[in-house]
Parts: sequence; C-alpha cells; structure tokens
Amino acid sequence: MDLDGDPGPPIDPRGRKVLIVYLFPALGDAVLLAPAVRALLDLGARVDLLLRPSAARIWRHVDLDVRVFEWTDALDPARLADEGYDVAVDLTRRFDADGRPWVAATNAAARLGWIGADEPNPPPPLTFGTVDHRVQSDRHWSRMQTLPLRCLGVREPSFEIGWRIEAEDRAAADAMWTARPRIVVVPGAREARKLWRPGAYAKAGAALIAEGADVVVVGAPQEAALIEEVAAEMGARAFTGPELGRLLALIEGADAVLSNDTGPLHLAYLSDTPTVAIFTRMPSVTWGPPHRSPRHILIRVDAAVEAAPDDLCGEAMARAVTTVLERTRV
Repeated sequence: MDLDGDPGPPIDPRGRKVLIVYLFPALGDAVLLAPAVRALLDLGARVDLLLRPSAARIWRHVDLDVRVFEWTDALDPARLADEGYDVAVDLTRRFDADGRPWVAATNAAARLGWIGADEPNPPPPLTFGTVDHRVQSDRHWSRMQTLPLRCLGVREPSFEIGWRIEAEDRAAADAMWTARPRIVVVPGAREARKLWRPGAYAKAGAALIAEGADVVVVGAPQEAALIEEVAAEMGARAFTGPELGRLLALIEGADAVLSNDTGPLHLAYLSDTPTVAIFTRMPSVTWGPPHRSPRHILIRVDAAVEAAPDDLCGEAMARAVTTVLERTRV
C-alpha cells in the first residue's frame, strides 16, 4: 500500500501565508509538529498556528518564526478570515476536536487536511484531502505530519529545532546540578498506559547516583507527589514547577534522559540529548526517536519485564543509561 498517496495540486510556498490548525492538547504532540513546520518555513512560507492553550505554552519556547493563536471559546472565526491566508491546513482530525470549521473560516483558496478513507475527496470544506493512515505504526509521527503539506513542497521534516530559554531559567537549571554526568529522570506520564513502575525508576536513579551521577527527577505540577516520592527514594532533587523554560534547560543541559513515553522525552529528542526510553504500550517506531542513533536506547516492556522485580528492572535501566553515556562520551 502506498501510504503517501496523491500529494495534491502543487502550490509554491514562497511568500504564501499559511495557517496550520493542530488541536492536540499534550506537550509531546505539540512539539512533534515542530519538524514539519520548520520544513515549511525553510521553503519560504509564512506560518501561523492555531493551537490549544496547553500546546501554545511549549510553542512559546520553540525557536521558529511563527505566530500562535490560542484555540478558545473566545476566539472569533472572523479573526481568521481577516488574516488573508493563502493556505489553511487541518493537521488534527481527532475525535474530540474538529479543526475543519477553523480552516473553512479562513476562506483560504487552498484548504487542506487529513481525511478518512471512506470520505469523498475533497470533503467540504477542504479543497484537497490526504487519507489518514496514522494508525499505521511504521513511520514517525513527525514524518506523518508532512504528508498533507506535500503539495507545498514539504518532503521530509526538519529536526533542527532550537529553544527560546530565558537566562534566569538557564541559571536556575544550572544551579540544580552539582556533578557530572547529569541525568534527568522522568517517571511520570500524562496517560496511565504509558506509566512504567515508579519503583523501578527509583532503583535506577539510586544505582546511577551510587556510580557518581547527578540526578534530577522532573514531572508536571500535578505529578508532584509521585515525583517527590521517587526523588526521595533515590536521594535526588526534584523539579515539578510550571516553568517550561526551566524544564527545557534541564533537559538540554543533561548528559542523558531516562523517561517514559511522555512530553519531556520528545523534548529530549529534539534537543539531541541522549535518551533511554521506556515504552509500555505505544509503538516506539511511531513515538520514539526520529532517527536511529547510538544516542538513543529503547526498552520495550513485555510480559517478562512486567514480571521482573523493581531492583532487577532498575539495574537494567541504569545499565542502559551508562551505555548511552559511554556511546556519547567525547
């Protein structure tokens, strides 16, 4: 099966004003859009984004020349019509958020987006649709996001992404470290199905600290109890503040990240920070590192691993971190 299909009528992106509608709420989903946007910018397009407020928070730190609108009940669709977009693209297509009305509101001449295999092409209000095969687990999510943009000349995402981090956040992050190697540990997850056993993370962190590493355990404010418990068990510091710039500075400044399949893991990938990722249920091909590299180790949790005790799992996780540090040591 050709998953790429028909790219649609070609559009020269140079100087075109493009709106991308992307209504995923999670931090990880938000940053996985960045490589596709970077590729479109590199072709000369001017890009605005319509994002949920939670996604807009992380995009304030993405070092790309874009303008962000927040999708709220107060946003007037007429505001989009007044912007004079040449192209509008819905990259959402999810059960709880319909991006097509916002694409329609722009009155753009070219209105693109994902469509279902059972829909006519184009389905109103789109002028061309790309059949959505994202249920397939054979291509990275960021690569899939380029498919509806192919008529604009986008062929591959660009993973050269930088961050906007305030000096005070960098200084605060640096102050949390006392030694090297610096290891960020992420034992939480937004979805329960992606959560690996906190006790195994605690054992892994304790083993790394015993070997001389410095460890900071990070998580979202709503995960504070879990993060602080894991940090206390391994004898490490914890960060659960709302400052995304500080989280980015910790990840960017780390020598390695040990994490569940969750938002900070994707930040680590885009920061080119060596990672050890624990995948419980989701396919690592889709949600793992965008490129095969010795800088990244993936651990798939299967039935045998689930039956193993925390100390044994923690020892294996710590050993994986040590391995990735050895591979990337200059």
